[in-house]
Amino acid sequence: MTQVDILTTQHSFKTTLEFTKLSEDAIGMRIDSECPHLLNTVQNQPVALDPMIELFRSADSVLTRIADQLPHRACPFLFSALKGLEIEAGLERPVQVQINVRRQDSE
Repeated sequence: MTQVDILTTQHSFKTTLEFTKLSEDAIGMRIDSECPHLLNTVQNQPVALDPMIELFRSADSVLTRIADQLPHRACPFLFSALKGLEIEAGLERPVQVQINVRRQDSE
């Protein structure tokens, strides 16, 4: 099982993505989120994913369809889900990614 935790400080929403290998070509993803937009897209149901389609063909991607239903493209869900899926599929080792965004006004 691979777990990805996403914390957005803007709204204090925590999201946990859990990935479990179902077979050689299927991985299950469960989403536990405080974000109402993300919960509305998956309706608290587990999602079955084909790693090769998700990672290499965005046109047929379930994850892309979920992300397209979110109100803005900057949501960290898609990148986080792709990294978790990649690790559970055995295509990458676990990593810790941290993105800090700060605005510096010039005077």
